[in-house]
Amino acid sequence: ETVLDLYAGIGFWTLPLLAAGAQHVFACEWNPDALEGLREGLRLLGRGSCQVLAGDNRRLEVVEAVRDKCHRVILGLIPFSRDGFPVAAAALRPSGGILHVHWN
Repeated sequence: ETVLDLYAGIGFWTLPLLAAGAQHVFACEWNPDALEGLREGLRLLGRGSCQVLAGDNRRLEVVEAVRDKCHRVILGLIPFSRDGFPVAAAALRPSGGILHVHWN
């Protein structure tokens, strides 16, 4: 599967998805400290295909990179992830997919 982790942080979902055999993960994160942790985790994992998209996940560059490519999208906590819903919907393949939405 191809997965979009819209709020990747240090790789809480990204790394296990890759370890479990995801074909490709797009990992979005804008916090520089979290990005450093994510990149180190990817280095230590040493396998899998991951494209880190640093910065605001609502950018057109992100939408274009993920459009119609993903089997599933990992979203963050509602209500904080609501701004990412349009990107998440655009990322799903035309045949559909799964949005993972978290509520606290």
